[in-house]
Amino acid sequence: MLINTPLIDYFGNSINLEGYLTTLDDSKDNRTTNNTKRNSLVIFAHGSGSSKDSPRNQYLSKKLNENGIATFLFDLLTKEEQESDKKVEKIQQQVPGLTLNKFNISLLSDRLIKVTDYVMQQIPKFQDRTINVGYFGASTGVAASLYASGKLNEANSSIWIKAIVSRGGRPDLLSSFLISNNNYFNKDIIENIKKIPILFIIGQKDKLVLDWIKKFIKNYKLIDKFNIDIVKDASHLFEEKDALEKVGEIAVRWFIQHL
Repeated sequence: MLINTPLIDYFGNSINLEGYLTTLDDSKDNRTTNNTKRNSLVIFAHGSGSSKDSPRNQYLSKKLNENGIATFLFDLLTKEEQESDKKVEKIQQQVPGLTLNKFNISLLSDRLIKVTDYVMQQIPKFQDRTINVGYFGASTGVAASLYASGKLNEANSSIWIKAIVSRGGRPDLLSSFLISNNNYFNKDIIENIKKIPILFIIGQKDKLVLDWIKKFIKNYKLIDKFNIDIVKDASHLFEEKDALEKVGEIAVRWFIQHL
């Protein structure tokens, strides 16, 4: 089901973000098996250069749905902002300091928080029952997922993020975001993130991203509830034969275990 999520964005503008919400048929809700999570929702926060229509995102969403997990797959940026990024990329080298929307972690995390709140508060399916919410991030969407979950998991929040899966993610961008926004010593955000089970799925050939993730975990002492799963012979986009299928299997197991 395609739905619009109206919100006031980071810049004070009224916008609508489109997304695909997939839930189980009501007729199936009473059927439970050992490998389903009928009370769970995973929200996708994909990264730069991707969209809700990406075949990879669509495939992974479908694998979660097959295991009873509802999904919301939406675009973090409007079409106009995506077009703006394309124009900025052409002149970025000549004009130092320009920031692409897709790398603006403040903007992305703000939208992820507001979209999460909208889905949970406005969609009838989720209003009158306890739903366990997780994030499935990729690339820059991982940094946004980490910060959004740290904010949402504060004591006064009505929404808690129970688990996160990162596919080829850039958690290191969270550090840059915290420093640039004078939030480096915001210990509450970091402590909240530490409490969330987070799985990093990395391709074996994606050595640079793997190094970034290991440094991030070490710097923030994220030990107890974090795990790295390396997909053999896979590159950053998991385009190799059976690689994305493996990502789906690993992600499903993690969400079933922690949601």
